[in-house]
Amino acid sequence: MPSLAAVAGVLGLALTSATDAAEQARRPQDRSWRGTRARVARRGRGRRGRGARPSTGPRDASVWVTPRPAGSAAQRVADACHGRGVLHRRLDECRCSAGWAGRWCEERDARRCNAPVNPRQDLFNRESLCAGHCDEDRGICYCAGLATPTQRPLPFQCRPEAHLTTRLPDGRPAYPALTQSGRWEMARVYFETDRASPDYGWHAAGSRPFDHIYGEVAGNPRSRHRRPLPAGALPFCSPLLHEKKVCYAGCPEGRTGPLCEARSRSFCLRDCSGRGRCDAGFCWCDAGWFGIDCSEHAAGREAPRLQQQQRLPSPAARSQLRLYVYDMPSEFTTRNLQWRGAHAAGLSRAIDPASNQSYHNAGSLYAMELALHEWLLDSPLRTADPAQAHLYYVPVYLSSLFMYPIVKYADAPYYGRSARTFDEGGDASEPTQRSQQGTLLLLRALRYIQGAYPFWNASGGADHVWLMLHDEGPCFAPRAIRPSILLTHYGYWAASPRAWGTFDDDHFLRFPGFYRRYLGDDPRTPGACFTRGKDLVISPWKTPTFWLRQLRSTPPAAAERPGLAFFAGDLGFHRLSGYSHDLRQRAHGLFCDPSTTKKSNCTPVAYNKECDCECRPDIPIDCSLWREGVTITAHTRRYHRQLREHQFCLAFPGDGWSSRVLDAVVHGCVPVIIQDESEMFFEGAFEAAQLGLDYADFSLRVREADLASLVRILEAVSAERLASLQRGVLRVRDYFVWKDVYNPDGADRRSLLSAGRPGHDGFLLLVAALEDRALRLLRKRPFQRLNLTSFIP
Repeated sequence: MPSLAAVAGVLGLALTSATDAAEQARRPQDRSWRGTRARVARRGRGRRGRGARPSTGPRDASVWVTPRPAGSAAQRVADACHGRGVLHRRLDECRCSAGWAGRWCEERDARRCNAPVNPRQDLFNRESLCAGHCDEDRGICYCAGLATPTQRPLPFQCRPEAHLTTRLPDGRPAYPALTQSGRWEMARVYFETDRASPDYGWHAAGSRPFDHIYGEVAGNPRSRHRRPLPAGALPFCSPLLHEKKVCYAGCPEGRTGPLCEARSRSFCLRDCSGRGRCDAGFCWCDAGWFGIDCSEHAAGREAPRLQQQQRLPSPAARSQLRLYVYDMPSEFTTRNLQWRGAHAAGLSRAIDPASNQSYHNAGSLYAMELALHEWLLDSPLRTADPAQAHLYYVPVYLSSLFMYPIVKYADAPYYGRSARTFDEGGDASEPTQRSQQGTLLLLRALRYIQGAYPFWNASGGADHVWLMLHDEGPCFAPRAIRPSILLTHYGYWAASPRAWGTFDDDHFLRFPGFYRRYLGDDPRTPGACFTRGKDLVISPWKTPTFWLRQLRSTPPAAAERPGLAFFAGDLGFHRLSGYSHDLRQRAHGLFCDPSTTKKSNCTPVAYNKECDCECRPDIPIDCSLWREGVTITAHTRRYHRQLREHQFCLAFPGDGWSSRVLDAVVHGCVPVIIQDESEMFFEGAFEAAQLGLDYADFSLRVREADLASLVRILEAVSAERLASLQRGVLRVRDYFVWKDVYNPDGADRRSLLSAGRPGHDGFLLLVAALEDRALRLLRKRPFQRLNLTSFIP
């Protein structure tokens, strides 16, 4: 029988749906502003004509600002979003908190942990399966039976094994799924179905016996892996506090305490500008305020910028470039923050639950999505008036959150065909890859801005900016957004690219049908992933703990460094063949130190298709070309010191891009780039910013085919040339790090900006590069370029 709480929940949803329908029927139906948008969009297309150049200059704001429908009143503003979101006054639509969707947050958008059995769908979720209570607004699993339904998270690593007949303490199935009829059934979980197997009817969701999580429950079958609790320990979901735990589970964002029973401060963009309440990434704005960061007011004023309050303006404030930052629906931004579950995941800035203070965080390799968005929102370059904008920024948390840990964690979100299968024989299984889901998310974002604003249609998207930061991110960007400026970490410009990544879920050429529909014309001759001169490679986010000490010190001169060449990192021993174009593996096999390396006639890998083996005989580990001063090794605790001890630091690709150029220049080491047909971080931007140098002035390039000649090439570099390259490194290294990041600690922000060459950092160079692109798009030049040389102390 369903519990009373479950019955009440079902009734509550039914009553809510009826109330929503009645409310929608009473809502004024004036949609004249949508007609205005449509007319503007048509005019934008019509002006272009065949062969005409798109007009991309500033436009009249009156063509898009939403007029208030006749008869609007304060009451309508108050209840427009049903208490589930915040009304965006300009667009006359709601920004919904997690769990709700629709223009007025009238649609239930549940993220169920456990999905009922559906014969048309194979299992899509991986980690959300919940042996307890599911918060269906967030998709987070909690222990069943505690004082409140959001105490003691029960994460993936703590899930218990269960039998088909196993029940929770409240009588529901071990992994309960509520059907539309209000009946509880066992969720769509894989159970052993071979009746001859001793494990028939069991599902091993984890390594924890069921009684270790809930204790003895009458009527349940005995665990297959029966073992006693550790001495002094209680079942994990016991409501009593206890020191010894059978597994570890941290609190989700916004909760703290021994049982996660208390609320804590959480991260929101710009901390809601001090004009709202933060809810794990979503801002509930105070009366009259709206926007993703509560920075806009119905009366037309804006919340003050933090850097104004700190009396520490951004060095980029001198730029006359103006960007309009789209206020996207929650689906593309804040919903991902609320759904991420784990504290600080994906973030460049997080909140310490113990101190409630902000700190720099390494929450993702792709955390620049959050860092850049927050910086732009607080930047003087941001304009609330699109008539003043030269470029339009489209924030989508694709790489930092959606690709992981959001998509494929649960059944929602999911874009594409309703029948999901995993047929390996062809396109029948699309779009179940996470890269395909990412492509479709971007297309949804594009369709939204095309329908809500006129600016894309007026320029064909040429003046729009998107981030594509994933390993091979620009390769699965939909063709529809390729006219835009793509900021990426992966500058792979080959005319006929191949999929180098070894993670099958990101293989952008795997399904020809999907490629033809969304990415390019023919997967047999795929188009370039990256367009030089239009797109730009930016450096990744690294916390100041990585680079601050280096910028505050003078690195050893090249002539004083005892080592010749250095690389430390993943050598591909546990990867599929093809990782790093096989360059790291080959370099290690050739240049390993024979005194510390066990030689072998093959290199271990996870799998190699060509030899159907797990050790590649074509890459022997023989150290045949090693010489004194060459160090190629796995990850090392002496990484910072070794970067300072070598003259040259090798930059191989990873599973797409890697940060090794950044690592090298920060430590005063000359980067040696061994990655064909690829631009590196900010390549071309130094010249565009009129700094009088570019990559040839501070780095070397070695063709992949010349790897065996690496030592000979480096030894041939003269002392004068090496000294000149290092001088170039010291001139540019500040531009590879992000000092001017949004930072509530004014003293810390001042300290970061003063490190190295004061005022110089990645944001400043990025602005100069965007200025160059904006000026090339415009027929006239309505602003002066930022002069970076004026910042040189």
